[in-house]
Amino acid sequence: TNGAAHFLEHLIFKGSKKYSQNDIESKAENMGIQLNAYTAREQTVYFATAMKKDVPLVVDLLGDIIRNSKLEKAAAERERDVILRELQEVNQQMDETVFDYLHEVAYQNTPLANTILGTPVNIQTLTVDDLKNYTKKHYKPHRMVLAAAGAVDHNDLVKLSEKAFGSMEKEIDPITPFNLCTKDPA
Repeated sequence: TNGAAHFLEHLIFKGSKKYSQNDIESKAENMGIQLNAYTAREQTVYFATAMKKDVPLVVDLLGDIIRNSKLEKAAAERERDVILRELQEVNQQMDETVFDYLHEVAYQNTPLANTILGTPVNIQTLTVDDLKNYTKKHYKPHRMVLAAAGAVDHNDLVKLSEKAFGSMEKEIDPITPFNLCTKDPA
């Protein structure tokens, strides 16, 4: 559903199976970790800036919020109003509005024609179950990238990644850009 990825971005740091919202905020603040996210037309990015010694915690935290986010109804209702206000602000920016219209025309009948935030109707009607279904469908290993820059050892990051994300459900024959190009080239 158009707008679901952006809605999730607003809820993802509200708590998970392992970390409460307070845990996430206090750990980040006490360790100087910057956690943030953004949604674009083709991806949602959850990221952190941290010291090398905190990388294991950051990967564990990101893994848990992505795999086990609580997605509570009360939090969704609070964020719904925030997102609707954000949509009003975006709609008042001429460059954003023109860009949305350009995508609508250039990418007709594809997901790229949709706005990032969603329509007011979608924002008002998305449910927690819709968001859970969205994560179940789209948050798959073949659709994710874990990247790090700086003083991070690659092999250590791979081990941390396997621990944090290794139990995610994998698809037998995932649709990837490579598969699309080789199985059904244009």
